[in-house]
Amino acid sequence: MTISEGQNKKLQDIVGTSRNIFFKAMYGFDPEEWGGVNFQYIDKFLKESQEGDLVAIYVTKNAANAPSGYRGKIVGFYEISHKKIGLKDCISPVEQELFKDEIKQGKWKDCLKATRAWEIIIKDRKPVEHILPATYSPENARLIDSITPKLTDTETRNLLALRVSERKIYDKNYDTAGSLHSQKQADQAKTLCNRL
Repeated sequence: MTISEGQNKKLQDIVGTSRNIFFKAMYGFDPEEWGGVNFQYIDKFLKESQEGDLVAIYVTKNAANAPSGYRGKIVGFYEISHKKIGLKDCISPVEQELFKDEIKQGKWKDCLKATRAWEIIIKDRKPVEHILPATYSPENARLIDSITPKLTDTETRNLLALRVSERKIYDKNYDTAGSLHSQKQADQAKTLCNRL
């Protein structure tokens, strides 16, 4: 589900041009179910990034459950906080069930809570090797997921020029994915409902 504000605008018109963008491979992009990003080396990422930096999400070519139009492409962005939370607090119960084996094995423990997310419009989605030629190659695809590299200035400019639509983010403090972005907003909604 999209948010009406910031539809089909260039990302740079929404976030400016001064943020760092990092690159992360995932099996899909669904902010309403995943309210953050998990990292193999989360403490390293925290040292190298700043609150509010962006993470460009590349959907792996072998992501079996991802729509075919997503595979092999950068499809969206998360704006990342430095709030480290347990994975179960970051993903919906539906996703917890889907990835219960990985969670049980401790494969994914923590994530960084996202504050906003944007999906690249279909017309602007390009194969990852075309838009990030300096950072991505098939030979380093597995390495990318573990190190979450910062993009070059040219690649950052390329990504900031893409048109995006803002997406809601999963928030376990509210019953439906991302309908409210904070506990304060949830409390305000309850107060308003009680007045009616």
